Amino acid sequence: MQISALQKGYSQMLCHTLAERNSEITSLKNEGENLKKDHTITSGMVTSLQKDVSARNEQVQQLKEEINQLKNQNKEKGQQLEALSSRCSALKEELRKEEAQRESREAQEKELKFCRSQMEDMEKEVKKLREELKKNCSNQNTISKIMRERSKVRGSGKFASPVPLHPHSVPVWPMLVSAAARGWERFGVGAVY
Repeated sequence: MQISALQKGYSQMLCHTLAERNSEITSLKNEGENLKKDHTITSGMVTSLQKDVSARNEQVQQLKEEINQLKNQNKEKGQQLEALSSRCSALKEELRKEEAQRESREAQEKELKFCRSQMEDMEKEVKKLREELKKNCSNQNTISKIMRERSKVRGSGKFASPVPLHPHSVPVWPMLVSAAARGWERFGVGAVY
């Protein structure tokens, strides 16, 4: 009976130990399954993160290229702006010179117009002087004719009544000199005798 009791106790101990082992194995299996699931999830997350990192790297590379392109464009625009600024400065200088030339031409045209007006006045005065000279020459001829007739009458010894002079028979040269002086003084020039 003691042996039977010992065997029974041993069997119970073995059963208890086996149950514990089975429980431990089950627990480990569950833990292993959970670890597998976690590993799968982690692997998926790692793969997703790697894809995100790769995409971000591509974006960063693309942005760097765009930045370099923009820098080159800005540099080119800066050169164009400098060229345009130089061109604008040159055009402003040309416009300034043209404006100065235009003002000079306007001044010359005014002076020329004034000179033409003076010339017209002088031509009118010369025409007037020529008419007076022609008239005085006619008077001189008349006086000379009268003087010749007087000389003929005196030479013949006959007494002749004084022949009346022409009403306009006045000294010619004083009139011409006076008229010329009036003409020159009109233009601010002193008469020359």
